[in-house]
Amino acid sequence: MSYGTVFCADFADYPFMHEAAMSLADQTRLIVGGQGRTTRQPTDASLDRYEYFDWRHYFRLADFEHKLDPTAVVKPERVNAYEPAKHHFMRSLDRVFLVPEAQAVQERLFYGLINAFEAWLARAPRPLTVFFAHTPHFPWHLVFHQVCRVNRVPVYIFRTTQIADAVLLDADLSVSNQDWVRPGTPIDASWVMDQAWARSPRMANSVSINERASRHARKRLGFFRWSAIVWRYFRDRHYLAHRHYHRLGWRAIVAAARRRHRQRRADLAYLDRHAAQQAPTGAYAYFGLHYQPERTTVPEAGYFHDQIRAIRILAASLPTGMTLVVKEHPRQLGDRRPSLRRLHAV
Repeated sequence: MSYGTVFCADFADYPFMHEAAMSLADQTRLIVGGQGRTTRQPTDASLDRYEYFDWRHYFRLADFEHKLDPTAVVKPERVNAYEPAKHHFMRSLDRVFLVPEAQAVQERLFYGLINAFEAWLARAPRPLTVFFAHTPHFPWHLVFHQVCRVNRVPVYIFRTTQIADAVLLDADLSVSNQDWVRPGTPIDASWVMDQAWARSPRMANSVSINERASRHARKRLGFFRWSAIVWRYFRDRHYLAHRHYHRLGWRAIVAAARRRHRQRRADLAYLDRHAAQQAPTGAYAYFGLHYQPERTTVPEAGYFHDQIRAIRILAASLPTGMTLVVKEHPRQLGDRRPSLRRLHAV
């Protein structure tokens, strides 16, 4: 039995989903996408069972024409259809570029991706069905998702857990009333969380992981540690400049690492001066900040991707006498989220 062509857009980056996709290889034409993380040996017998789609071809800004006219790429009647994706796309760029790009460059990349993906869809054999393992959150995934929708290509989004037999349905990215592939039997969400906590080393050790991250943030980087960091970036300079989505020289990345380290030290000093070390004795509500940029905030949080906005709304909604306690994410210190000073002003 053939299901036409199935494109598992990002499954190669998630081993469990990649394995699940391979079950279709004998029944349909299978295309599996990834960002070059999968080790693929020439002798691998599975290579002749599916095609590989490498998203790295769409990372580089220079791959797209410098003076790209949006009206030449998107038909006038489709411009509004791409606006939701453009909004998500602009917010997601902070996830992949260490150095912010100008607005004109961002738009050129956006319309260049539309142009490239529409050309790919025109060549792709039909019927075509597209699956994402997670909510699209990289810029190129966001654009491809919307290109599929505009061109009426069925596209579905899954969220995987640590449990091999539990595939949970994700929320749609931007538009409601989408048809969904649903699990064969109802899944108890609390059971899934309990099982994931029991089986996932990362979840089971989350407390110790966060404690180690906090201790690491307070360490001073001496000469030998910095030398090791510089050597690592220098050793990987060709990958960083030509294959990684940052597409920066190793010197620029070292400079960014130094800025982040200095900002981390400043953030820690600010927390030591202004943050309470113990929870209040009275009634309080707890808000644990998410790491950002990350899929859980952009795009899944939608309106509340601005966590300071969420804190303001929550604080204004609490009953009289209740305190809102906000805890910083230990891995966020020194990163690119709005400063702790703005958060403290809330």
